[in-house]
Amino acid sequence: MRDFLKDNLALLNHKSPELCSLIKDATNDNQYNIATSKSGIPTLVRVLPGGTKRALHSKYDPLHEAAEFVDANYSNEKSNYILIGLGLGYHLNDLHKRISSQERIIVFEKSASLTRLALSQNDFSDVLSNPRVSFHVDVDPNKIEQILYDDRTNLAIHGYTTINLKPLVKLEKDYYKLIHIEIEQAHQKFKQDINTQAVYSQKFYKNIFDNGQAIIESPGIL
Repeated sequence: MRDFLKDNLALLNHKSPELCSLIKDATNDNQYNIATSKSGIPTLVRVLPGGTKRALHSKYDPLHEAAEFVDANYSNEKSNYILIGLGLGYHLNDLHKRISSQERIIVFEKSASLTRLALSQNDFSDVLSNPRVSFHVDVDPNKIEQILYDDRTNLAIHGYTTINLKPLVKLEKDYYKLIHIEIEQAHQKFKQDINTQAVYSQKFYKNIFDNGQAIIESPGIL
C-alpha cells in the first residue's frame, strides 16, 4: 500500500520546509477519526466532547460530495480561490483539476494534526507540486495581510472566491471568523493601494502629456 504521508511530506518539504516540520511534529489529538464510507473511500469524523461523533464528509461517497461542492462554488471567470478548512482535501483535489495555470489556490486550516491526517489519506502530489497552491496551517489571523502580501496585486485585480468547508468551519467558528475578517480587510487594503497607484500614474502621465510640447520646444541647458 502506498505511503501517502511520506510522499506528500517529501513534496511539502520542497514547497515549505517550515510547514513540513510543523506537520511532521503534529500529534494525533484524537479529535478526528477516519471511517470508511459506503463507497470504500475514507471519510472524516470529528469526536466531540462526551464522545459524540459528527461526520464532516459524506458517509456514502466523499468524492462525489466534493465534486458537487466544487460545482456549486466554482467560478467560470478567472479567480483566486481561498479554501477555508481542509478536511481530508477531497474538494481541494477536485478544484485543482479545474483551475487554469494562472489561477491561485490558498488554503487555510486550523489543525496541524488534521492536515497530517489528510496527507496520510490522499495523494496530493499534483497540488503540492503546483507553486500556485499554498497552505497555511494554524496561522495567527493577525498575520493574514503579511501572508497574502505577495498576492496583493493579483487579489486586488481579480478578487477571490471563498470556499468554506462548512461542517469543519462551524466547529472552529471563532477562529475562522477572524480569518474571514482579516482576509477581507487585507483585500480592501490591496484594492485601495492599487487604486491609489493608478491615480498617481494617471496624474504622472497627464503631466507629461500636458507639458510634452514645452519639453520638446525647450532649448535645454546650454
